Amino acid sequence: MDDAAEKAAKAAEEKKKSKPRVRENSEMVVVRGVKYLKLECVGQGGTCKVYKVLCPKRKTYALKRIRLQGREKETIAGFMDEIRLLQSLRGKDNIIQLVDAEVCKTEGLIYVVLEYGEIDLARLCPSARSRRGPKGTPARVSRATRG
Repeated sequence: MDDAAEKAAKAAEEKKKSKPRVRENSEMVVVRGVKYLKLECVGQGGTCKVYKVLCPKRKTYALKRIRLQGREKETIAGFMDEIRLLQSLRGKDNIIQLVDAEVCKTEGLIYVVLEYGEIDLARLCPSARSRRGPKGTPARVSRATRG
């Protein structure tokens, strides 16, 4: 191979190495090297969106995408505490399990991969409301205050 061809090959290789990998687009997101396919957005709030995702092993998870831009240090610390708490609760019954998490400081994002729960609190609330007393107080509190 001549010098020009070698230089062109090296330049192409360097360009390939320096090309930033796509972390996320409208169809997928990569967390700690694992590519998740976005199935649907199942919830969103002021700082985050939650997606139902599919991992390469064809298992469904929830992926929480948290935006850090414009957030106070205390708020960011709260998200980090949430991750640490979920890590400490791994293997416990009746707790949605943390699968993985990644903090992307340069992008201002935190990704949290969790077990996907089919039943959410919003679906359970109507049944809880039916057991409430006047003005939404729990029935047992209402009975206790009536005497």
